[in-house]
Amino acid sequence: SSIIKEMIEKTIFSSSYDDRKYSLSGIYFEEEHDEEGKTQIRMVSSDGHRLSLMEKHIPEKGLGLAQGVIIPRKGAQEIRKIIEGQERMVWGIDNNFCFVTCGNDHLVIRLVEGKFPDYHDIIPKSKDRYLTFDRLEVFNALKRISILSSDTTFRGVKASVTPELIEIESLYKEIGEAKETIDIDYHGEPFEIAFNAKYLMDALSVMDSDKVELTANNPESPCLLRGNKDVGFLGLIMPMNLANEENK
Repeated sequence: SSIIKEMIEKTIFSSSYDDRKYSLSGIYFEEEHDEEGKTQIRMVSSDGHRLSLMEKHIPEKGLGLAQGVIIPRKGAQEIRKIIEGQERMVWGIDNNFCFVTCGNDHLVIRLVEGKFPDYHDIIPKSKDRYLTFDRLEVFNALKRISILSSDTTFRGVKASVTPELIEIESLYKEIGEAKETIDIDYHGEPFEIAFNAKYLMDALSVMDSDKVELTANNPESPCLLRGNKDVGFLGLIMPMNLANEENK
């Protein structure tokens, strides 16, 4: 149950709250089996602007799913609640319902109908340009900068990356101007990229790694987040159009 709890916590935050995006309003769950018979389970969520993925190998045979299913966000929250502190859970999926038993608690959750978008193609396969930074240092810098934005849902920031340094500043300076300069591990050509600070903060807040690697192949390519202590986790954030945002 601790594996399922961790997987939910590291994916539920990026599910969509937009009722029009029905197939994105939960966590996509699928499983795969390798030639040795080992089972890998995977949870994925996305709101169209970001994506989080968590996968783990488990010793059990799995649920025997022929295809993936979508667990609604509220249902996933309830699963997380009842397995808190429990060592074992029993669950199954049948006829568009998810059944969960943990101790004396029982849940019956209606699955989200519809097809989860194919997420494989959006994840960059190459790693042409990447940098490594201290997770908490960047998180706290983004938190300070985002305070100066009056828009609580769309806190755009620009990151100017040079060898060994990243300078982060708000794109919207309604209250004042703030810049943060942070030491990083990067040795490539300088570049700039813009993104929603809240999306990056949400991903960093569920990670456990001290150091995080960010892949940003070009200004239009999705940014990937990985950490050495977050085995199986991948965070993806779509960048903002820097030219458009600076002209607003």
